[in-house]
Amino acid sequence: MADKRAVLIAWALTVAACGVEGEVPPRMASAGEGAAPTSGLPAFFDCLDREGVTLVSAHRGTDGQMPENGLASIEAVVARTGGLVEVDVATSADGVLFLHHDDALDRTTTGQGPADASWSVLKGLSLRDEDGRVTAQGPTTLRELLVWSEGRAIPQLDVKPTTDYDDLAAVLREAGAEQRVIAIAYSEGQARLIARKMPGVMISA
Repeated sequence: MADKRAVLIAWALTVAACGVEGEVPPRMASAGEGAAPTSGLPAFFDCLDREGVTLVSAHRGTDGQMPENGLASIEAVVARTGGLVEVDVATSADGVLFLHHDDALDRTTTGQGPADASWSVLKGLSLRDEDGRVTAQGPTTLRELLVWSEGRAIPQLDVKPTTDYDDLAAVLREAGAEQRVIAIAYSEGQARLIARKMPGVMISA
């Protein structure tokens, strides 16, 4: 256990050193504190590459047991694995960007039917874990994730078909988050669209 902790601390210090110019912040000087850089993401990942450090992205912000796309799940995963989390960005019927993967609500929430319900309905639902058990977590807005993740984690955004890039760009601007998120592109055209709409956002192609 001591050897494992030493390796984790060394890993965390390297990640922290890549994320800042100069002194390592005390909050990032121990394992399990996240990997969010204070410098730009391209320089951060270039540094990790030079140092031979790999960050594993938590798919749908979970460890495969906790609810997908839930803020408490994301917090728990970041505390154990570092700060790179892939999440899905959907849009409610009344224009609220929130974290959700499926076209329907049934599998991951206590709701039923299409996922593009109004936010007043969605926010009253509970998330289900991988075994279908109802949990205390509820749906999370993208704004909530962006506020929480600053200095803690790097959100990697998988933009669902219900979400308009102009709306996403507006939320990122309002949160001052353009330089600290990654947008996933599945085609050259999508990458070009992201680059045009959100020029400060790093793209995972």
